[in-house]
Amino acid sequence: MIARNLFRVPAVLRRCVSSKATAPVCPAPVIEPETKITTLANGVQVATEQTDSPLCAISMFVEAGPRFEVACNNGITHFIEHMAYKGFISMRRSDLEDCVLTSPMRVTAETTQELQRFTVLCPPDYALDGTAILCKIMMELDLNEREVESERCNIALELADADRDPKAVVFENLIKTAFQGTSLGQPVIGPTRNLERFDADFVRTYMSSHYQPWRVVFATSGPISHEDMIHNVCKNLGNMQNTLTCTPDKIDCRYTGSEILYRDDTEPFAHVCLAVEAPGFTCGEYMTMLLLKNAVGSWSKTQAIGGAWPELAMRCVDTDLCHSFESFYIAYRDTGLWGIYFVANGMQIEDMVYNIQNVWMHLCTTIGPSDIERARNVTKFELAMRRNGSLNSSLDIGKEVMYKSSRPTMVEYDRALNRIVLGKEWAGTADYHLYDRCPVVSCFGPTEGMPEYTRTRAGMYWLRL
Repeated sequence: MIARNLFRVPAVLRRCVSSKATAPVCPAPVIEPETKITTLANGVQVATEQTDSPLCAISMFVEAGPRFEVACNNGITHFIEHMAYKGFISMRRSDLEDCVLTSPMRVTAETTQELQRFTVLCPPDYALDGTAILCKIMMELDLNEREVESERCNIALELADADRDPKAVVFENLIKTAFQGTSLGQPVIGPTRNLERFDADFVRTYMSSHYQPWRVVFATSGPISHEDMIHNVCKNLGNMQNTLTCTPDKIDCRYTGSEILYRDDTEPFAHVCLAVEAPGFTCGEYMTMLLLKNAVGSWSKTQAIGGAWPELAMRCVDTDLCHSFESFYIAYRDTGLWGIYFVANGMQIEDMVYNIQNVWMHLCTTIGPSDIERARNVTKFELAMRRNGSLNSSLDIGKEVMYKSSRPTMVEYDRALNRIVLGKEWAGTADYHLYDRCPVVSCFGPTEGMPEYTRTRAGMYWLRL
């Protein structure tokens, strides 16, 4: 008995199905939401990106941080960040806590070297309340002595906790030694000796001179229109006036090749940063430096590995050089640091540093087109992730508008990346910023195996015949 396929498709129908299957399908074009930017009469910038996301992210960026501080008030910006959670003149602390806890809002804050950011993530119906809370931080901080004294104690505990985080210690020391003698090299939290002088009058004096409207950017991503956001900001912050008669002079910084070794043999692993000076966020070489960072890549022992991984990752797998490494590019307005952070056993440091510098020299001399193409794809993914979701988008908008007063689209980013090929632009940027440059080194843990700085400096060039 012959078995028959009861579900056999007739020949004519098969030909139709086959012809439809092989027909080219044009993907629908991806339409990016437009970023609208408006500058209010007092200098506040409002940037919005209207999307159909269920949540709205509202971020207030202030150009403030250690770079705009001096030795006697270092840490005051971070102190103000803490005081923002203590209530306002028109809203007591208990009322603020009830407002945040009983409503679908999440408030976060962060202070970096030259930017301070407060963010409210909420449904669009609460956007007005979220904007009002952010504006009260600028206008109505409640600086009663009891809360000020409480925050002094909290920040002292936070400072002690930060000293227990090896990665935080390494990066803080890296910035400190790279920009030593300048305000950019100061820590965010500040020394304990400054905490004692932070009182209500001290905070008010600093805010009146530094928290000016022209230093503020509101960045919004989510289902809220540009007109509504402008109305919300004008309603709460439109009457704020600039109290400075002139714009302060540009604060310059100075890079110094140097090292800080913090030896602690009780730590199980050594945490090491190796970096060079890099161009800032507004520089035309920013995209090329991103490509260089992703050409080196990152890796951890917890990851599987294949033939398409970066060269340094393959070397770590073959010879067990470290437990993990990650390349980084810290870009400030007009300067930055480009380098690598790795975790290794104390006696593996020298071999790891040698291989890192060997790979860096390859970037300047013998890198191939396939490596650049892989780095380009990784960079495109990284830039796309900055726009993934309302929260990430608002943070990206705020930084772009603060530094550039505009926000490029992904199409513009793709064009800029595609223009960078193996040639004069790539080789010139890599050679100028990496080859024969003085590095900065920061180590924490069992640092006995770290080579002397003169040897590390000598590894930044090759002798060629």
